[in-house]
Amino acid sequence: MRLRRWKKYAIGAGGMLVLVVALMLVTGWGTAVAAQVTNVFVTNDANHAVPVREQGTPNVHVTNSDLSVAPPAPITDGGGFFALNGGLSADEAGTASAVSVHLADGVSFLQIKSGGANGTTVAYFLGPAEAGNSSIALALARPITFDWVRCAGVETTTSACSMSWVGNKP
Repeated sequence: MRLRRWKKYAIGAGGMLVLVVALMLVTGWGTAVAAQVTNVFVTNDANHAVPVREQGTPNVHVTNSDLSVAPPAPITDGGGFFALNGGLSADEAGTASAVSVHLADGVSFLQIKSGGANGTTVAYFLGPAEAGNSSIALALARPITFDWVRCAGVETTTSACSMSWVGNKP
């Protein structure tokens, strides 16, 4: 009786083996099966594009809720220029939104102050005598106001420090 059960399972297993071998022979064996897998590779081109869901452009509304902030007015006045001999200071006043500075070789620094000689330093440029630059051009993010300047360095009778500026008067 035990042998009959064994035969029953052996016939079922053998039938499955025959079925698998038949499928392998029909579809191809070894590299032929691998070659068919590469035929399934999906490529996207203009004729076979990947489907996507289209999205529209959102509505954008720019508003300025703070009406106290207005765009800046154009600069129409207020530029100026000064030149100092080395070792001198002077009362020079202005409001600058951009500056161009030139310092001669013997200049240690150019100091620009607001509030007179004892006021607050607004800008300080090292000169060539202190390993600074001889020419400096700056566009300022916000204007500076000054009323006193000092050119420190070798005393000369010619212009050792000069600065020109773009004003800030609309």
